[in-house]
Parts: sequence; C-alpha cells; structure tokens
Amino acid sequence: MPQPEIVVVCIDPNTPIQKILDAAIDRTGPGAREIVLVSVTGGPGESVEMEELDHEALRNAARMDARLVLERAETHCRSRGVTPRLVVREGGPADEIVTLAAEVGASLVVVGSRGRKGVLKTLLGNVSAEVVERAPCSVLVVR
Repeated sequence: MPQPEIVVVCIDPNTPIQKILDAAIDRTGPGAREIVLVSVTGGPGESVEMEELDHEALRNAARMDARLVLERAETHCRSRGVTPRLVVREGGPADEIVTLAAEVGASLVVVGSRGRKGVLKTLLGNVSAEVVERAPCSVLVVR
C-alpha cells in the first residue's frame, strides 16, 4: 500500500492522543507531504441555561482549550521529526473532519475511538464510525 501524502489526524483529549499520533507518523514515513492535526470544538448548546451565557466567551474558551491540546500534540510530533499544521474547527466533529479531509486532499484520516458501547454509543453517537462512512479517503481508527 502506498504511503499517504496528506494525513489528517483528529485530536480529541478523550482519546489516546500519543498512540494516535504515533500510528499516524508510523504509517506516513518520510514520503508524507503534510500532517494536519485538527481539533473540533462543538458550538455552545441552545438550552435555556445557556441563553444567558456569553456564547462568544464560551467559543473562545473552547478554541483556546483546543489550541492547547493541539500544541501538546505538536510537541510530540516534533519529537518524532514531524512538523504538523494545526487546525481548530467549530461544529459537528464528523462533519468538520470529513470537510477538512476533502479540502486538503487527504489520503488518510486518523481518528481515535473512545470505545463507547451499548446505550452510550446510541445516545452520544460514534464520530469515528461516521468519519469511516463519509470520509473521501481511507480512515485509520486507533483504540
């Protein structure tokens, strides 16, 4: 199998980040043109309790948190000799990951799995499964 040229790596603090990064780096080898690390923040909910909160302040805080997680992931990549591009998106995680993969012409998307089962999987969904279904390229799911 040819080595991927552009790899989108999804960074979620609730998944094994270092393991995901190592899997992505190990599969790209020296032929990769670019590794793009992406973290997706959900917009604030529209519940009654949230109406009085400053939505922009919540968005900014979420973006800052995502940026910090990406910077930690970047440090790990650099320790492995890789300089990634960092991207923060806001919206539905699967939608944003699939859109970004198409925008950059990714040949591989690497996502983590939280390992949800049963009712939790049904209620909360499964981002990695949705990305596998909809991505315009191959997807590697790391547990």
